[in-house]
Amino acid sequence: MAVISSPRSALRRRRILARIVGASCDLRIGEALWAYVFLLPWLLGLLLFWAGPILASFYFSFTRYDVMSPPAFIGLENYSSRTSWCGPRFGARSPSLPRSCHWV
Repeated sequence: MAVISSPRSALRRRRILARIVGASCDLRIGEALWAYVFLLPWLLGLLLFWAGPILASFYFSFTRYDVMSPPAFIGLENYSSRTSWCGPRFGARSPSLPRSCHWV
């Protein structure tokens, strides 16, 4: 059985769609929808190839992870071990890192 919608419900749906896409008339609704269609691949690429790796590296920075075993959450231990590099005994082996740590 086919559902027949009334003109009022169609008009209501158009107004809601116009409000969502920020359009004022029927032509602008179509243009706005096509704009979102053309922007969608760029947004998906941004999320997949830019934001995804950033979030993954942020997660892995709080874990102990090697490729052979699953990641184990260790909290801020990775960061505390990295800050201990900026000491006087490390400067004898690599003079550039203590200089960098001085400015951090």
